[in-house]
Amino acid sequence: MEAKMLNPFMPNFGRFPKIIIDQQEALTDYLTGLQTHDAKYQTSLVYGTRGSGKTVFLLNVQRSLEKLDNWVFIRLNNGQGNLLFQLMHGLQRVAGISLVDLLKSVKSLNIMGKGITWQALQESQQIDYDEYISILLSRLKKQGKSILIGIDEIEISDDVRAFGSEYQTLIGDEYDISLLMTGLPSRISEVQNDDTLTFLLRSNRVYLSPLDEATIASSYEKAFIY
Repeated sequence: MEAKMLNPFMPNFGRFPKIIIDQQEALTDYLTGLQTHDAKYQTSLVYGTRGSGKTVFLLNVQRSLEKLDNWVFIRLNNGQGNLLFQLMHGLQRVAGISLVDLLKSVKSLNIMGKGITWQALQESQQIDYDEYISILLSRLKKQGKSILIGIDEIEISDDVRAFGSEYQTLIGDEYDISLLMTGLPSRISEVQNDDTLTFLLRSNRVYLSPLDEATIASSYEKAFIY
């Protein structure tokens, strides 16, 4: 019985394929600019049609940064709500600070006791995100860590507006934080043209074009013939 050959292109949504078509140049350019702290690459938008490889690009960046000691990748899920809370929780884990110690550092919070959980904190509605996130970023800066936030398939919402406003404030405060978002061209346009997010009009853009037949044929030849 012949062994079944697995599809090296892995067409399932959001999964990482063994073979990546026509992304290396854009990926290398982005990672080089990001790691050299070129201001142009601090805020970047990746856009293209469905199937052009936006999610794979984000996963590539994540895998590359995970190999570095001085970079931290925090992925936020736009479909699960409250991006600022997700960011705060992610930074807390990376910074290696307990929730209790974090609460102690925020004098304005009126929640006491060691039994407090992230769920209870979120439901308390007493979170000053700017204060919390600033404390965590200051701690990570002392540890020599640079932060990249990744958000896949962005689309406009009040949650995204709140996140964008806070991110812009953090950039103004000169924290070592960067942002990479992916989306369809129409949704990227809606986000960056929103009245509260116009700063995104100055962001770096990475366009992933639809695959042409010659590129696909070459990739198939390498995968199945050689």
